[in-house]
Amino acid sequence: MAVGSWGEALDELRNWLMGPSRLQRISRWGLLLLLLYGIFLQGKGFWMAVESGRGSLGQDMPNVGAIEEARQVRSTGELYARAMKARSRSNEVVALAVAANRRPWQPVVGAPEPTTPEPRQVVTEVVPPLMKIKALMIMEGRRVAVMDIEGEGSGVVVTRGSEFGGGLGRVLAIKENKVVVRWEDRRIDVTLEKEQ
Repeated sequence: MAVGSWGEALDELRNWLMGPSRLQRISRWGLLLLLLYGIFLQGKGFWMAVESGRGSLGQDMPNVGAIEEARQVRSTGELYARAMKARSRSNEVVALAVAANRRPWQPVVGAPEPTTPEPRQVVTEVVPPLMKIKALMIMEGRRVAVMDIEGEGSGVVVTRGSEFGGGLGRVLAIKENKVVVRWEDRRIDVTLEKEQ
């Protein structure tokens, strides 16, 4: 018996499956069980996909602003660490850092080009610590500054005449936007940097 198209072939198969013989009934039940097993597997796969995603949706996606901020903090910290490492090992870098107004992590504009090596001179001065003003205020009629001073700590409260650095540094004056400090025989103005 020749079949002319797929539609006719499917009709023949359906007619054969609907027949009364025992083989045809077993074939019908086998196809039905196979269909139900496939539906069960698809449902189980869907359920597992839903369960594996439950509870984690939205939690794995960090805030984009936080990522950018963390990247900036990390890069600033790395630059600062490199500057501090170089600062502690090189007298030339120390002199440049002092000349750059106490911001060793920023590039120095107009830094002298290295020339032919000359005999090194030993720098005998003690480099002043890094200082940053956190706040300026008037307390009990006196001007007070809250500063971070390298080697002394963070949030150090200073007034006029306060000493630090083992007596090498002294606060001379506290003005509206700066603190004037004497370090050994040099006068240093530490300005209040505005937050951006």
